[in-house]
Amino acid sequence: MNEDIIRIQNASDGKLLKSIYISAYRSETIGIIFNNTQECQSLFDILSGKEKFSDGRIYHNETRVTAVQAQTIYKKNCEVIEGAGHLIEHMTIAENICVVGSKKMGFFISSKKCEKKTQLIFDKFNIKLPVKQLIIKLSPYQKIIVALIKAYVSEKTIVLLKDMTSLLNRNEIENVMHLISDLKKQGMSYVFFETYEGILFRYTDTLSIVKNGKTVGIFKSEELSKQKIYSMISENIISEDMHSENMHSENFTSPKEGKVVLEFDRVCTDFLDNVSLKVRQGEIVKLFLDYTSCNHIVDLLKGEIKTNRGNLFLPKGIGFIEENPFSSMLIYEMSVLDNLCLSLSKKVVGIWAKPKYRKSIIATVGNIIGTENIYKPLAQLSLVELQKIVYCKWYLYAPGLVVCMRPFSAVDVQTREVTGQMIRLLASRGIAVLIITSSVSEIELITGDTYFIQNGKLPDENKTSKDNSPKSKV
Repeated sequence: MNEDIIRIQNASDGKLLKSIYISAYRSETIGIIFNNTQECQSLFDILSGKEKFSDGRIYHNETRVTAVQAQTIYKKNCEVIEGAGHLIEHMTIAENICVVGSKKMGFFISSKKCEKKTQLIFDKFNIKLPVKQLIIKLSPYQKIIVALIKAYVSEKTIVLLKDMTSLLNRNEIENVMHLISDLKKQGMSYVFFETYEGILFRYTDTLSIVKNGKTVGIFKSEELSKQKIYSMISENIISEDMHSENMHSENFTSPKEGKVVLEFDRVCTDFLDNVSLKVRQGEIVKLFLDYTSCNHIVDLLKGEIKTNRGNLFLPKGIGFIEENPFSSMLIYEMSVLDNLCLSLSKKVVGIWAKPKYRKSIIATVGNIIGTENIYKPLAQLSLVELQKIVYCKWYLYAPGLVVCMRPFSAVDVQTREVTGQMIRLLASRGIAVLIITSSVSEIELITGDTYFIQNGKLPDENKTSKDNSPKSKV
């Protein structure tokens, strides 16, 4: 029989969380999917010991405890790895693990002793990292590996991981999960809080669904069904215009013939090396890039740098949707209609003065945004409604190409579903969509051809594996 480390029944925080059920067993991996990011953060803060439940039955090691006692227990026994983890960047790997992490070793210890202990642990788990390396010089993936080992050395019983996959590629995720599998054999348990549920379907022993502050489903790995879970967590948040068959990912197909609106033809910059790609009218194309490659591609599209060699063909109009578009693209003191008019004022002269233009806007996007929201100030709208407005701006403007920077990052399940449908809506209008991301999680969230560019280069075309194909359908 599994040992129940944490059991939470019908717990609430008096705010967003209303009826939470969680059972965390020793040596188990748990995933939790939310339809609201605020609820996700609230539960994460409680299990990390920052906040506490206000009501409910809480057990630790089969013994019932109060909410105050639980908060103390969680602080002591739960390790938090949010993003790349909480490490001291100007200390070495060994110092972070032995000095900061260990309960058994005092602060004033010899470097050699510390490094030797760390190396023995790394050898045990087949980790190839230099123990003398400063944390600040590590990649996000390497920092997560160190943070996981630190939790093990600190004798934590549960590790909470939040939004880890947004920082890692597919191979790195596989390596992290392999290490977690080894650490589970040592009696450790792991709880994933992820905005992308793909990793949860694949790697967790148990998956919980939290909707509107309540746990509405708990599944074992053999019971997991994406379709069933999506139906449980989805709400009627898409307008009738977006419910058409073609707006769903499994039915949407990008055109393979038509006008090429963007083309890189053996483009070279100070960093990019012979990059070639094409995007056609109405096509969705995804670029998986490292940080420097991303900067050079975006700077080329914005006209901020020029090519050293090769040819670059750009459309007359390019729209950009940044990673956090709400602050850069929307004015909250204005109404929805005024925000839409503002974006069109550069294209249509007199749009503010002529009622016919405003009526045309309402007729075009009223069913998408909701006619009841047209005259509301943005401050009264939900995140889902704001996301629709961001994309409707370019839907109305209709440039040749819209570039979406990490469109699925930092959004909850509801908003992510709307984002995918809005991207397909742009494409159905004949607008080419280029998605730029460094997250393997986002690559898999929408259909379309994918280009992988690492260190400024497309992979060797002779390599045909799914992970590094220069152009593969996902």
